[in-house]
Amino acid sequence: MSSTPERELDLDAELAAHGEEPDPMIGAVLAGRYRVQRIMGQGGMGAVYSARQEAMERDVAIKVLLPTIASDRRATQRFLAEARIAGGLGHPNVVDVYDLGTLDDGRPFLVMPKLHGKSLADVLEKHIRIPPTHTAAIVRAIASALDAMHSQNIIHRDLKPENLFLAQQPDGTDVVKLLDFGLATLLSDGRERLTRAGMIVGTPEYLPPEAGDGRMIDARGDVYSLACIAYEALTGYLPIDGPTPTAQLLKKMSADAPPLSAHGKAYSTQVEAAIARGLARSPEARYQRAGDFADEFVAAIEASFGRAPRVLRLTKANLERIAEPQAASAVTGSPRLLVIPGTSTHVEAVDPTVPMRQEKASDVVPVRKPRPVARAAAAVAGVLLLLAVGAAGGLLLRPGGTEDATVTPVSAAVPTAPEAPETEVTVPTPPIPVTTAPSTHQGPEGAQQSARERRAEARGRTPTAAPASRPEPTPAAAVAVTPTPSAAPAPTDNSEIRGSGAQSSRSLDRERASALASEGTSLLVAGRLPAAVDKFQEATQAYPGNATAWRGLGLAYQRMGRAPEARRAYERYLRLAPNARDADMIRSRLSEL
Repeated sequence: MSSTPERELDLDAELAAHGEEPDPMIGAVLAGRYRVQRIMGQGGMGAVYSARQEAMERDVAIKVLLPTIASDRRATQRFLAEARIAGGLGHPNVVDVYDLGTLDDGRPFLVMPKLHGKSLADVLEKHIRIPPTHTAAIVRAIASALDAMHSQNIIHRDLKPENLFLAQQPDGTDVVKLLDFGLATLLSDGRERLTRAGMIVGTPEYLPPEAGDGRMIDARGDVYSLACIAYEALTGYLPIDGPTPTAQLLKKMSADAPPLSAHGKAYSTQVEAAIARGLARSPEARYQRAGDFADEFVAAIEASFGRAPRVLRLTKANLERIAEPQAASAVTGSPRLLVIPGTSTHVEAVDPTVPMRQEKASDVVPVRKPRPVARAAAAVAGVLLLLAVGAAGGLLLRPGGTEDATVTPVSAAVPTAPEAPETEVTVPTPPIPVTTAPSTHQGPEGAQQSARERRAEARGRTPTAAPASRPEPTPAAAVAVTPTPSAAPAPTDNSEIRGSGAQSSRSLDRERASALASEGTSLLVAGRLPAAVDKFQEATQAYPGNATAWRGLGLAYQRMGRAPEARRAYERYLRLAPNARDADMIRSRLSEL
């Protein structure tokens, strides 16, 4: 099936913001029946468009791989697998796929219903607890969809609030829809797996503990993720949180989640027991089916709070806002792994499909929401290697301590932070992973960032009820500027004061540039390219020697199709950091401009 672009005459109305060129997809008619109207979201791997199927008189959403990604065989296979899995289930709680086609340039596209509503993440990020009976209804719907998948030996592997859409119906009710099957696995399929051998892909907050041991995630891993979502909906907190993906996974492997009641609201022994079993560290100790977990959880909730609604309707009136984050009892435990920084890491892209320009809540495209970039760290003791995934919000885990020098970055991924170059610049390096299990859910004095805050930062927004301010981060590594010796006379007292003030000012400029570059990176990962450009430009103005800002500026401009600006930013980055770890990759990008 191919498409014949039939262009409309006037595309000026479709010019993107901030000087972007018109999208050639706008106005095209795909497969002779889908007229593309506007872009709804774009990420590092794909774009989603609003379109009209004129013969059927219905609005649809069309997901298309980006040209730079379509040449990657694994990415294309994942895309096609997602369409076939979702289209073949026919379940009321799984998003439909109407059609699958191919553009004239060979890129595949899939056609989905255009959903109206919001994701579960949009609800949870606003410091809101979902009522227990409504949480039970959501869990029941998701479990039904998972059981349908598992019965066909399909494992989702990336179950999280961003992939659960509350689709608003004409009568005002909400239907839970499971989205995004780009990481789903066919357990009994003899064909080549879509991830490299020994790697596990997922989102750190919702990955089951067995992922850290390199074990295959099966249906019980999806059960764990569902229990995480139920816990978060009831309390407003993740069961196990941490400042880094490494810390989160280590703690999941070594400590149990605190009880629900630790977050200020009492639940019955039966509810606590159902959640605890769903979150059991051992897959064997967990519920073996999602439906089994849902049955016991719903029964326990209904025994305490009344019947779970068969028809879901989430409104402001029945949501509970958390005025202030509650401090939970710290859960301690010794990690089974010791994480040592300084080992080389690599980047591999997974399908993020994050939105670039989000439309109003009543007109939302069913695409994955972003997570902040996961910084990579290596593990010794022959067990774990974490690999960063830019723009995906996912985490690739390689069990075993060996390194694979053949794994190379894919162009769509945001590269890992460069090593500090041997020049007079300051280049922040990834934070050093902790070697002990950190406390979970710190109070106002803590520096830990909650999942809601990370979601809000990835979208460039501040959470509604943010906790007390945290200290500004200090760059992990910096190259000091050594002044050239001078024969000038010793300065007077006033000049010493002025010199001290200048040094202090330069230090503040560096710190400000580092913070701005970090904000820009979060926006870049979230697909908010114009906003990312603004932050990176501010960073370069605050301190022109910040190589990370120039690198981010180049990445953002290249994604926006602004080749001249991208070229200048990349060249400046390479002058500042010629020996950085990703320098060769940036040179390769330059050669493509």
